[in-house]
Amino acid sequence: MAYYKTSDAGVLAAWKAYMESADRLQALGDEFAKRYEGASALFSTCIHSGRNFYGLKFNPPMPQPLWTKPDPKAEGAQFPRQSLPSGFKGDERKALKDELTKLQDGFKEHRPKEKADLQPFMDAMGLGGGALFFSSYKHVAKDDCIYVSTSAKPSDVMTEILGSEFEAAEKAN
Repeated sequence: MAYYKTSDAGVLAAWKAYMESADRLQALGDEFAKRYEGASALFSTCIHSGRNFYGLKFNPPMPQPLWTKPDPKAEGAQFPRQSLPSGFKGDERKALKDELTKLQDGFKEHRPKEKADLQPFMDAMGLGGGALFFSSYKHVAKDDCIYVSTSAKPSDVMTEILGSEFEAAEKAN
């Protein structure tokens, strides 16, 4: 494991652009969640794909049969079901089917489709593409400086530092 830091303007600009994009995505997700009572937006973040809107979490959970059960592996996320479960017949099934179709259409139409792309930031440090395929990575943004811990070799915009300096930045953050 090696430690690096940079104050390179290109890296800092890419980080700022990513954070602005992530903030916009957060606002879109929060606005979408307001469409449903008791909902909060859930997001996923990955160094390879950036930040994406994932789904909604409800408090209390939304009732079935229109919504999936809360997924404990995904912070309790719930989605409109793909189809109605068995046990409903006649007019009740038709009414639920119409309601489910309306729910699915509204969810699909209004959910945030944008993402906050982390790749320009990673590329600016020389860690884009497949550079991290078999490597670990962690970063800390602090005071116009980006600190990175990785087993990959970044570009020359990154200056190698001692692990104690990275840990100090991590603690201060």
